[in-house]
Amino acid sequence: MNQFDRYTDDYNALLNESLSLVGGFNDYYLSRKVEVVKKYIGVKKIKFVLDFGCGLGDTSLMLRNAYPDAQIIGVDISELSIERAREKYQKIDFFCISDEEFIATYTACFDVIYVANVFHHVPINERVQVIGILKTMLACKGQIFFFEHNPYNPLTKWVVSRCEFDQDAILLLSRETRMLFKSSGFHIERTVYFLFFPYMFRNLSKIEDLFSWLPFGAQYCVVASLI
Repeated sequence: MNQFDRYTDDYNALLNESLSLVGGFNDYYLSRKVEVVKKYIGVKKIKFVLDFGCGLGDTSLMLRNAYPDAQIIGVDISELSIERAREKYQKIDFFCISDEEFIATYTACFDVIYVANVFHHVPINERVQVIGILKTMLACKGQIFFFEHNPYNPLTKWVVSRCEFDQDAILLLSRETRMLFKSSGFHIERTVYFLFFPYMFRNLSKIEDLFSWLPFGAQYCVVASLI
């Protein structure tokens, strides 16, 4: 059993507990990421989207709603999470990352690869290898939207410290993420900081664009493409 299989059925409850003092966990935190993707993709036609580290598939559904004409694929290391995602969202294709046929089928395929809060669980000595997998699956003019917790945000560090399945987390500074992509042959298009306001202050999120350059948002997004 994969270590994340242990948390599959309690995943949302554990997130909600760790965020309880700032309004709990809900779709707000997922939808804000999808909004970032939509903003920086613009009007470009999207045919294939990969949700890398899709978990239970909730963001995969949001991506499907955002790009109804695209094929949305979800992939995760947790077989049990993939099983639950397939049960819940039967119109989306889900695979386990260990499925060699998946990688062979979708090589150089994806216009958008969405990676959200995955790499703080990836051991440091395996991160370059995982970036290589993403590179293999990205279309020549595709973009990777890489989201991570921001270690400079004290509230983020506090929430992570409270979350049971984040006990192994090694957070990445945004500059570490950029270096990781650059060393793997990517061009960095931009870095965006967001989620300055938790759910309980969500009405203020409309002004976050004014601060997107400020490296203190709860999360950040590095947008990368092939050179």
